[in-house]
Amino acid sequence: MADRQWARQPAISRLTALVALLLVTAATPAAAQSLEIVPFGGYRVGTAGAAGNPYKPIVYDAGGGVSFGAIVDMPYGPPRDGLKFEALWSHERSWIEVDTESLFDQPERVDVTIDHFMAGGVQELDDTPGRAFIGGLFGLSRYAAPGEVDVRVTIGLSG
Repeated sequence: MADRQWARQPAISRLTALVALLLVTAATPAAAQSLEIVPFGGYRVGTAGAAGNPYKPIVYDAGGGVSFGAIVDMPYGPPRDGLKFEALWSHERSWIEVDTESLFDQPERVDVTIDHFMAGGVQELDDTPGRAFIGGLFGLSRYAAPGEVDVRVTIGLSG
């Protein structure tokens, strides 16, 4: 992993980092408010496969990556109804290993970025502390590697 180097960051990555920093510094204490902004950060892991044959996939996800983003909630209608509009944005930098055609060559590591842009709603089910809720989001996920971009529809459910 020591041989892995990130390419020079484009302006959009610097802008993304600046927005994340502003969201973290602008967070307010919990109170009755009309707009909630929740910044988050973490490390994502997972597995995936791609083109190839059942015996030797061409691409597979071998690692995870640092991710960050924000969730924005805004009440819709009277606050006591518990209905909110919700928007989510997240960004992750990771890598994948791409197998070569030869069985004797080492897989090549390729840096990738994953962005999620989603919108939907949340319905609180009661008004007690630690409220139960259900929610749904719909949006797009953008996967980018050097010279290639793929956009897919994404659905998220919460409770």
